[in-house]
Amino acid sequence: MGEKLAGVILSGGGSTRFGEPKAFAKMNGKAFYQHAADALSPFTEEILIVSHPDLKQRFEGETSYPVIQDQEPYAEKGPLSGIYAAMEQCDAQWYFIVACDMPYFNSDAAGKLLHHRSKEVQGVIPSSEGRMQPLAAIYHKDTLPHLKNQLSSGSFRMMEWIERFHVKVVTEDVSGIDKSAFQNINDQKTFVLLKTINDKA
Repeated sequence: MGEKLAGVILSGGGSTRFGEPKAFAKMNGKAFYQHAADALSPFTEEILIVSHPDLKQRFEGETSYPVIQDQEPYAEKGPLSGIYAAMEQCDAQWYFIVACDMPYFNSDAAGKLLHHRSKEVQGVIPSSEGRMQPLAAIYHKDTLPHLKNQLSSGSFRMMEWIERFHVKVVTEDVSGIDKSAFQNINDQKTFVLLKTINDKA
C-alpha cells in the first residue's frame, strides 16, 4: 500500500499469573517475544518492543529491537497504554500489534491478516471461535485521536476504543488462520501443557 508498517510487540504486562516475565519464556527454543518478532519481520519496516522499566535492560541485552516504555499520564494502564506509546514514539501509518504471549502466531497468520488491510478501514482484527483478537491486529495511525480520547476519559477497555473507528473483523473462515495462532498463555499450567504437546509432536 506504500505506507510504512511498524510491528509492535506488547510485553509490558506484569505476568502475575505466569510467575515470571512471559516475554522471555521459551517455546521451541525461542523466547515468546522472538516468536512475535519472527511473525512480523517479513512484512514490517520496523519492529519495536513496548515493555516496562524493570525489563528494559534485559531486552536490550538480548535483542537489537528498540525498547520503549509507556508514556505518562497513561503508563501501566494495560494494552491501550502500550499501543499509545508505540503510536506516539514510532512514525508509521500502520501498526501491527502482537501480544508477546501468543507464541503460535506466525508469519503465515500475519500475512493472511495483512491481506485484508485497505484504505476503507482503520483497523483489521481477526476473530476466532466467535471472539475478536484485538491483540493480534492491525491499526492505522488515524486511530490515535480516538485512543487519546479513550484514555483521557479514564476507560482503558480495548473494545470501547475499537468501537470508535471503522474496523474490519476477519473471521477464521475468511482469513484461513488456524485458531491455534491465538492461543494465549497466561499461566504455568497452560505453558507446561503446551510444551509437553510440542515435545511429543
